[in-house]
Amino acid sequence: MQEENTNYTPPVYPADKPIIEESKKTIPTFVGITTIVIVAVILFGGVFAWQYFATKTQNKTAGLPVQRQQATEGWKTYTNNTYNYQISYGSDATIEEIGSDSVRIQYQNGHIEICSTSVGGCGVPEFSEELKAVTKAASKEIIIEGKRYNASGFISNNKEEGIEALYLNLPNNMLVYLVVNIAPNATVERKLLETLSTFKFTK
Repeated sequence: MQEENTNYTPPVYPADKPIIEESKKTIPTFVGITTIVIVAVILFGGVFAWQYFATKTQNKTAGLPVQRQQATEGWKTYTNNTYNYQISYGSDATIEEIGSDSVRIQYQNGHIEICSTSVGGCGVPEFSEELKAVTKAASKEIIIEGKRYNASGFISNNKEEGIEALYLNLPNNMLVYLVVNIAPNATVERKLLETLSTFKFTK
């Protein structure tokens, strides 16, 4: 009697080979492509965001002098040799030296006065108590000689005596105040601020 071979292994034909190895190759390839796409999107988005904010910041800082130059083109220039400064003003303004320490640039509905506090030459305007009772705080940012300053004061919406007064301290003991009559008046306020933005020391 012939004994049976219990160690017999049936042959494996090509069609019956497992496909696990191919699956293992496909999965890493897919993950790699996905990772590359995600990294590319992040890099592109970062570069775009950097360019956007850099351009926006540049426009804020570089655009202001250009706008000021266009607005003040053709203006006359006043030079004060006592306190070594100069300022430009529009053709619709008049300029007056008040004493030896103060200068007033007068527009139709507003004016700027520049004076030195070192000799007490500033004639700060006085306002009625009724006007002060209906005022609120006001401030405007202005760039002078490349530096940012904050002119602060008050504005009144009183229909009979509306007024805006802003005060600004500059180096060398110089004081500037802007007064807008019949406030609020954005046109006059802008003209005064444009005028003040041309101020610069000559020494």
